[in-house]
Amino acid sequence: MSNSTFCHSGALLALACFVTAFGNNSSVADVDISPSADQSARQVRPISDFFRPSMYFVNGELRGYKLYPGSVPELFSELGFEVGDLVTAIDRQPLNDPQNSFDFLNRIGSGETVRVAIERDGEAKELEVNSQRVSLEALAAQRDVIVRPLSEIVRPTPSFVNGQQIGYLLYPGGAPEVFYDLGLLPGDLLKEIDGQPLTDASRSYELFKELARGKVVLMTIDRQGEVLELEVQVE
Repeated sequence: MSNSTFCHSGALLALACFVTAFGNNSSVADVDISPSADQSARQVRPISDFFRPSMYFVNGELRGYKLYPGSVPELFSELGFEVGDLVTAIDRQPLNDPQNSFDFLNRIGSGETVRVAIERDGEAKELEVNSQRVSLEALAAQRDVIVRPLSEIVRPTPSFVNGQQIGYLLYPGGAPEVFYDLGLLPGDLLKEIDGQPLTDASRSYELFKELARGKVVLMTIDRQGEVLELEVQVE
């Protein structure tokens, strides 16, 4: 087993506070980020609109949380995050305890200014973010070209072999009928979109957005060992 792992067997305590991302087959765990009554009173948007946090371990110890776009991907980038950013501390408080990380993560969506320590491509950075400052006008303009939020279409889970990402396992999103209308089945392994391999998180995110925009895309899928090519379009 490598030094850096997701959701390893030693994180029994974390299982009480977190659920596996995109279904039971995921190797990534997501935090339950439902806000408390006090937090929701001042929260601009649900934190799940901004990002999906996934526990990240090093040598069996919680190191922090990898961030991935939430249900409104534009909000993620507007805050200054990039796919796969590792958040290690919020307001100088390290995120190494699953019990209190819940409260610290929710500060990002509180509408208050918070300092977020991240590691990006091996470089340490500190971002000052405020969810209330997100440009709603810019978001509205971007959402005009989105046919459906990606979270309605599909729930992709990164799939790894020997520590290397090989694609995404696909599961129905919030509108399952859309998933099945595309000819997809739960557990399909998506390896390429328009001939581009899905081995890089940032690039994969951009390719998935083409699907959400209603463009025709060619999916290369491994379905129980059989390689298929599906030309799909969300309407």
